[in-house]
Amino acid sequence: MGFTAAESGLWPQEWYAGVKEIAVKSPFLVSQTSLRSEMRELQYTSAVRNDSVSINELQELKTQILNLLEHPADVTVIVNKLTFAPCMYLLSVYWLETLRVSNSPEPSLQPIIEYLSDTALQKDKSGMWLCVACVGDKVFQKFLDVMSQKVKDESRERELESHAQFLLVNFNHIHKQIRRVADKWLAGLVDRFPHLLWNCRVLWSMLDILQVLSFSLELDANQETPLLKVPGTDFTLQLQDTLEGRESIVKDFADRCHGIVQEAMKWAPQSTRSHLQEYLNQVPNSTLWHHCGLALATGALLGAAGLNRMSAPLPQSALNKRPSCVTQDSAALLAVVSQRSRYAGEV
Repeated sequence: MGFTAAESGLWPQEWYAGVKEIAVKSPFLVSQTSLRSEMRELQYTSAVRNDSVSINELQELKTQILNLLEHPADVTVIVNKLTFAPCMYLLSVYWLETLRVSNSPEPSLQPIIEYLSDTALQKDKSGMWLCVACVGDKVFQKFLDVMSQKVKDESRERELESHAQFLLVNFNHIHKQIRRVADKWLAGLVDRFPHLLWNCRVLWSMLDILQVLSFSLELDANQETPLLKVPGTDFTLQLQDTLEGRESIVKDFADRCHGIVQEAMKWAPQSTRSHLQEYLNQVPNSTLWHHCGLALATGALLGAAGLNRMSAPLPQSALNKRPSCVTQDSAALLAVVSQRSRYAGEV
């Protein structure tokens, strides 16, 4: 209809401005129940009756959708089989969420995750979830552009930290396909904003999440599955309902955490080391003995320890003859942590 295109000239400019404002405040186009029939019922609503359009109009609509999504092979096959109603739904989600993320004062990734978490959409047999996931990728790219254009101030930094925390939480979502999406978007976020790799709040939240997941292994999987709060954030983690599922989540996330810390050490060793050292002092004493986030941070610090001052000038042949406890600078780590802890106590 041209409402979403400012340059179409079909409607007054103020109409387009109104559409943008409405999009920001509109509810998500998700089902109200978990019934798969809600997706099927789209074709029976009076506004999108399949028999209300011609074959040529339907094909034009499909072409428009595929052009917007840039013709991914797997989605192209699905879209070409869709009837008018699901095509209209897909196009509506695309325009609503791209307009929302483009014009919201605080753009968020939560709306598109809500779509991907929609039970009715997940149960749909026509492949609509994959199509909406493709729409989500386009919304995410728009989100990155919007965040890049914001003024580089403290407010934007807090927003970026929150988005990174949100994706870290959803990396551990109960649904595997959403975990994959969160992983892909987290990589995209860090690619656009590399400093998030060694951001203090992001690193600490990551290690806190790892500890929460580790704690979940101690809970009885046969009892009602609780929501566990991530310390220092407003986010919660929903657990798998089996011990095997929880163990798999912990293993995957621990591997991801290790990779993130390694990459952060590679690009910003001083900042990363400092944040991890400070994290050791932030962990409550009551959990020191079984805190896996602390264990990962300590292991990363020890693994990144360089040569001490006495060993640094020596050739490799001489270093090979000496044990690592003699050549490495691991003792300095403990000294720094001890000093920070003591000074914090004095303050």
